[in-house]
Formats: sequence, C-alpha cells, structure tokens
Amino acid sequence: MQAFSSHTIPTESRTIATLVKNQLLLVDGTASVILFGSRARGDAANDSDWDFLILTRHTDTDSLADELRKAVRKEVELKYDVAISLVIKNATLWETDYSVTNIYESIHDEGILL
Repeated sequence: MQAFSSHTIPTESRTIATLVKNQLLLVDGTASVILFGSRARGDAANDSDWDFLILTRHTDTDSLADELRKAVRKEVELKYDVAISLVIKNATLWETDYSVTNIYESIHDEGILL
C-alpha cells in the first residue's frame, strides 16, 4: 500500500473517525481505513460529510459494502447525526487499476490512515 499523508487527524474529527473505524473493523478486521476530504484537511464545515476509503482483501466488495454501510449507519450516522461516505475497494485493485485516477492522487496526498 502506498503511504498516505503524514498529517494527523484534526482533534474535532477523532471521535467520529474512531467510531467509524471500530465499526468497520468489526465487519472486516483486516481492512485499512483512510479518512480523506475536508475532514482530513481540517477545513470542514460543521455539516460536511465524512469521507472514508476502505481498502480490503475481499474481492466481492459489493456485498461487503452493504454490510459496512449498515453497521456505520446504525452505530454512527443515526446516533451522531452525521453523513458518512464510504468508498470500498479491493486493496490490490486500488494500487493497480485506480492509481492513475484523480481520486487516488487526492486520497494519497491528503488521506490519513487511521
């Protein structure tokens, strides 16, 4: 896996990020969780969503995505009234097929590995 930003997570983002990571790891204990977007940069508005890239060893990311989204919705979004966006990709494909995309470059530059 490529290195991500060396930035640290902004203090106000730690609680939600930790809750999301914990829920995701309960579903897929080997996943890597990366916070990206305005929350990672520290320039989010109060109503900004939370963007997470989930890198997994699973090849069937569609069924895993459903399970991950249900867990996060129930345990984080509804309890804390926040919007969370999950991008779920196979880790190998992320490094090969997506490495030439703008989202890959953006997450690589600003993403924070949790």
